[in-house]
Amino acid sequence: TSGPAPRATGRRRGDRIIAASPAMQDVVDQATRIARSDETVLLRGPSGSGRKHVARAIHQWSARAGRPLVEVQLAGTNESAQLREIFGEGDSGRGGALASAEEGTLLLENADQLTPAARTRLVERLRGGGIRLLATAGTDSGDGLEGLVRETIRLAPLSERSEDILPLAAHF
Repeated sequence: TSGPAPRATGRRRGDRIIAASPAMQDVVDQATRIARSDETVLLRGPSGSGRKHVARAIHQWSARAGRPLVEVQLAGTNESAQLREIFGEGDSGRGGALASAEEGTLLLENADQLTPAARTRLVERLRGGGIRLLATAGTDSGDGLEGLVRETIRLAPLSERSEDILPLAAHF
């Protein structure tokens, strides 16, 4: 048997997820369910597994789709750079990713590298609402995200999803 047909789920090419493997179809089902909520989500998986692509799809499938999706890469950044990037300059917080993401979605890539001070400040800021947080992290990274995430989606490496390889190659 050849199994289920590949699904390209999404309204536009940019927010489609190619899901031929059962593992990726489960991810699409979880992402679809989570997109209807405002929960904070962690997408955990190895590099190249599609974490950022799934995060973008969740935003596009959500009620916040018409609002900004602001992406912040945390890999290799120190605490002062993280604070400046997320919260902006000075006490006003102007120019930071949080200000840009107001009423939209903030995507923190490699959120497992968020420093404790930045995490504490971010948790306090997110309590006020107005911004949805999506975060990505590797599979073997330490948790360190307590207080930030409520839902976790685990993405298998592409090497374990051989059914997805040809449909992905045809899509891209």
